[in-house]
Amino acid sequence: MNTQSLLPFEHGSFDLCVGYTGPHCFPRTRRIAACEHWLANWNTLPSQGWTTGNDPASERVAGPWFRGAYLDRLAATLAKRPSFTGMNNLIFEAGTVAEQRPLATAELKRALRGARGGAATVLRAILHWDGSYAETNTSGTVDPGVAAWQTFKDKLQALALAPLGATGRLIGGGEPNDEHVFDVNIGQAYALRTERAAGWRRAAAATFTSLAKQFHSANPATWREPRAMFKQSALGAEQPPPMPFFDRGTFEQVTELGP
Repeated sequence: MNTQSLLPFEHGSFDLCVGYTGPHCFPRTRRIAACEHWLANWNTLPSQGWTTGNDPASERVAGPWFRGAYLDRLAATLAKRPSFTGMNNLIFEAGTVAEQRPLATAELKRALRGARGGAATVLRAILHWDGSYAETNTSGTVDPGVAAWQTFKDKLQALALAPLGATGRLIGGGEPNDEHVFDVNIGQAYALRTERAAGWRRAAAATFTSLAKQFHSANPATWREPRAMFKQSALGAEQPPPMPFFDRGTFEQVTELGP
């Protein structure tokens, strides 16, 4: 890595531009092709010391909760029976599902064991939800799991950062940027990684209290919100049409490689 210009270059038999893919792969392009037959990248920061603008690559600390982990799972499934249709379905699913929800199923089930009252209600609502923030009912509102999951992440984040004081809140507080609304920021990733089942139950109980107040109901069936939309500014004299939110790239390219 050229630390002067931060432009990558090939180093020996390793390619520092390629991140780790799959549990048994090393960052050699030949090894990736040989053991997995696929390579996925979702703005994955590829090398030690890589930065995001002036930010010292903070997303690297998201670890197993980084959004690329969900994309890896989708790609591994598709690689078993690859097709153009499957690739298009992968792009749609990756762009319409809260990235950490499928990764959290085991932890949610573990937390549900022993949960009571409002905490159990919230955890069941999240588990019942498939993670899609694009599917709506006839009224244009999304599953109650959307509000439950978004609020739960905030409560778990606050719980995990509390012992770290003001410094922890400064570094890990807040939300993901508006291009990744249903993703996690580094504080939320830290919370998902470090809090155990008891912490998840405490966060779920706090979530229930918050949502019951917000929706004026303790019934999770009423915790439905309108589909998330992109915030747009006017273009000249014309107001742009509403645009549903998708967490996806500016463009996608699907290429079939011959022998």
